[in-house]
Amino acid sequence: MPCNCGRNVGLHNHLGDVGMREGGFGIGTPLNNCVDLAFIQLWNSKNTPNEAERIFSPKTPDNNDPISSDGDPELLILVPLSAVCRIKGVSILGPVSSAAPSKVKIFANPVEVSGFDSIRRLIPQEEIELSQLGGDDRIVYKLNPVKFLNVSRLVFFFEHSFDEEETEVLRIDLFGENSGKPTHDQVATNLVYEGRPNPADHQEVEEKRQLLAPGGVV
Repeated sequence: MPCNCGRNVGLHNHLGDVGMREGGFGIGTPLNNCVDLAFIQLWNSKNTPNEAERIFSPKTPDNNDPISSDGDPELLILVPLSAVCRIKGVSILGPVSSAAPSKVKIFANPVEVSGFDSIRRLIPQEEIELSQLGGDDRIVYKLNPVKFLNVSRLVFFFEHSFDEEETEVLRIDLFGENSGKPTHDQVATNLVYEGRPNPADHQEVEEKRQLLAPGGVV
């Protein structure tokens, strides 16, 4: 049953709702133990990737030391997973201040991430208007699980904060289902598939060779 708190934000429940942490409301179970902390990447941040571990680590669920954007509100976070997951919900917590993020774009399995330009050309799987929370309140925003099947990496793109000066993030929690399949198996499968010769490609090359050969069709 959806929350009826009246907040004008995406479909959500509150993390403190009964049964939420046990997989209630169809949101699944916590998945932060699947985040590959050592390989998190950041762009436009005052913090290092190692420092960003605290906003995902299962050992720091009550983290109060934010990571911050640098010079403007844009902040980009690449989050690799150690297991292929189906993501059903996400909780994003900022500080009780105007530096909290007001919107996020979420991308599933982007192939190449090298900074903001590589992400801006993509269409996000989800875009969420975030609520400005107070105290210990936390919201889990429901995602469309069809768009987040077989996820091996996520990108969070924060473009705006409530004060539009900088963005601070205290915590990101993922919810859903863990397939139990290591992500390196999925990568290996993709490499095998992409490494197979495509007969259509070879046919096109051969046709070009015939056209360029002496006596070929001009």
